[in-house]
Amino acid sequence: MKLFTPKGTMFIPKNKIERPKKKKKKKTGKIILSACYCPNGHNLFDESVQFNELPSIKLKVVRGSDQGILALSPVFGDYSRVTIGISLKKGDKLDIRCPHCDTPLPVYSTCYVCDSQMVTLFLTPDANYARCLGICQRVGCHNSKMTENQRILTSVMRDNS
Repeated sequence: MKLFTPKGTMFIPKNKIERPKKKKKKKTGKIILSACYCPNGHNLFDESVQFNELPSIKLKVVRGSDQGILALSPVFGDYSRVTIGISLKKGDKLDIRCPHCDTPLPVYSTCYVCDSQMVTLFLTPDANYARCLGICQRVGCHNSKMTENQRILTSVMRDNS
């Protein structure tokens, strides 16, 4: 096989050699939270309600004169929930509190989907906004954000209940 043409340039054959294409790997990794805290440092994880053998995030919710417990899946983006002592319907706006000290969870931001408030669940006991999770307080709005060092790591929004 000739390497160079008569003009001295490199000879490239017309029939190209096909290299196998690399297959793109699908990202299937789920973010599973291992702890969430209220502003006073109480761990919100609870073993009494579990999702796929994982402890739930236990929150106290208040709607008018009704109050109860809301247990959320610890898998970010999974909207499974269990309520205890309260019935929720789509559109309800909840006051979300720590079940241990009854402190309201602080506002993270305004929800750009439903114009309600997003509340903060801290990922460290020191109530650091650089590592937190923001969830919408309106039932049926699944807007949520997770931050690490003030950068949004992941954001999930799905408008159904």
